[in-house]
Amino acid sequence: MFRAVGSQFGLININLGQSSNPTVEEEVLTDVASYGRQLGRISDALAVLLARLPPAAELTAKEQDALADFRQMFNNIADVKARHSDKPVLRFKDNLAAELTSK
Repeated sequence: MFRAVGSQFGLININLGQSSNPTVEEEVLTDVASYGRQLGRISDALAVLLARLPPAAELTAKEQDALADFRQMFNNIADVKARHSDKPVLRFKDNLAAELTSK
Protein backbone atom coordinates (compact mmCIF):
# COMPACT_ATOMS: atom_id res chain seq x y z
CA MET A 1 0.00 0.00 0.00
CA PHE A 2 2.84 2.42 0.80
CA ARG A 3 5.67 2.94 -1.61
CA ALA A 4 8.37 5.54 -2.01
CA VAL A 5 8.48 7.50 -5.25
CA GLY A 6 11.22 10.10 -5.39
CA SER A 7 10.71 12.29 -2.32
CA GLN A 8 7.15 11.03 -1.84
CA PHE A 9 6.09 8.27 0.51
CA GLY A 10 2.64 6.87 1.10
CA LEU A 11 -0.64 8.71 1.04
CA ILE A 12 0.55 12.04 2.43
CA ASN A 13 3.22 13.91 0.54
CA ILE A 14 4.92 17.11 1.59
CA ASN A 15 6.53 19.31 -1.02
CA LEU A 16 9.41 21.24 0.54
CA GLY A 17 9.70 23.50 -2.49
CA GLN A 18 12.74 24.19 -4.59
CA SER A 19 16.13 23.91 -2.95
CA SER A 20 19.57 24.47 -4.40
CA ASN A 21 20.75 21.48 -2.34
CA PRO A 22 17.86 19.19 -1.32
CA THR A 23 20.19 16.75 0.44
CA VAL A 24 21.47 19.43 2.80
CA GLU A 25 17.95 20.77 3.35
CA GLU A 26 16.60 17.32 4.22
CA GLU A 27 19.49 16.66 6.62
CA VAL A 28 19.00 20.01 8.36
CA LEU A 29 15.28 19.35 8.77
CA THR A 30 15.72 15.81 10.08
CA ASP A 31 18.90 16.22 12.15
CA VAL A 32 18.92 19.87 13.28
CA ALA A 33 15.55 21.61 13.42
CA SER A 34 12.21 21.84 11.64
CA TYR A 35 11.23 25.05 9.86
CA GLY A 36 9.02 25.98 12.80
CA ARG A 37 11.81 25.51 15.32
CA GLN A 38 14.23 27.48 13.12
CA LEU A 39 11.74 30.36 12.80
CA GLY A 40 11.02 30.23 16.53
CA ARG A 41 14.67 30.53 17.45
CA ILE A 42 15.22 33.35 14.95
CA SER A 43 12.17 35.16 16.36
CA ASP A 44 13.40 34.70 19.94
CA ALA A 45 16.83 36.10 19.01
CA LEU A 46 15.25 39.03 17.16
CA ALA A 47 13.02 39.76 20.15
CA VAL A 48 16.07 39.96 22.42
CA LEU A 49 17.74 42.41 20.03
CA LEU A 50 14.58 44.53 19.79
CA ALA A 51 14.31 44.64 23.57
CA ARG A 52 17.81 46.13 23.65
CA LEU A 53 17.10 48.70 20.95
CA PRO A 54 17.72 52.14 22.46
CA PRO A 55 14.44 53.97 23.20
CA ALA A 56 15.80 57.01 21.38
CA ALA A 57 16.45 55.04 18.19
CA GLU A 58 15.39 57.09 15.20
CA LEU A 59 12.83 55.00 13.37
CA THR A 60 10.44 56.01 10.64
CA ALA A 61 6.72 55.45 11.11
CA LYS A 62 6.89 52.44 8.78
CA GLU A 63 9.79 50.98 10.76
CA GLN A 64 7.89 51.48 14.01
CA ASP A 65 4.83 49.82 12.48
CA ALA A 66 6.93 46.87 11.32
CA LEU A 67 8.31 46.38 14.84
CA ALA A 68 4.85 46.73 16.38
CA ASP A 69 3.52 44.11 13.93
CA PHE A 70 6.40 41.78 14.85
CA ARG A 71 5.77 42.25 18.58
CA GLN A 72 2.06 41.54 18.08
CA MET A 73 2.77 38.39 16.05
CA PHE A 74 5.43 37.27 18.54
CA ASN A 75 3.00 37.63 21.46
CA ASN A 76 0.20 35.90 19.55
CA ILE A 77 2.52 32.95 18.91
CA ALA A 78 3.51 33.03 22.59
CA ASP A 79 -0.18 32.76 23.53
CA VAL A 80 -0.54 29.62 21.40
CA LYS A 81 2.67 28.12 22.82
CA ALA A 82 1.50 28.84 26.37
CA ARG A 83 -1.81 27.03 25.76
CA HIS A 84 0.08 23.90 24.71
CA SER A 85 2.86 23.83 27.29
CA ASP A 86 3.47 24.42 30.97
CA LYS A 87 6.93 25.87 30.26
CA PRO A 88 7.56 29.64 30.46
CA VAL A 89 7.12 31.45 27.16
CA LEU A 90 9.08 34.51 26.06
CA ARG A 91 6.89 37.50 25.19
CA PHE A 92 6.90 41.29 25.04
CA LYS A 93 5.26 42.90 28.08
CA ASP A 94 2.93 44.83 25.81
CA ASN A 95 2.84 46.00 22.21
CA LEU A 96 4.62 49.26 23.04
CA ALA A 97 7.29 48.24 25.55
CA ALA A 98 10.41 46.56 24.24
CA GLU A 99 10.88 44.65 27.50
CA LEU A 100 10.61 40.88 27.47
CA THR A 101 9.07 38.63 30.10
CA SER A 102 8.99 34.89 30.50
CA LYS A 103 5.57 33.73 31.68
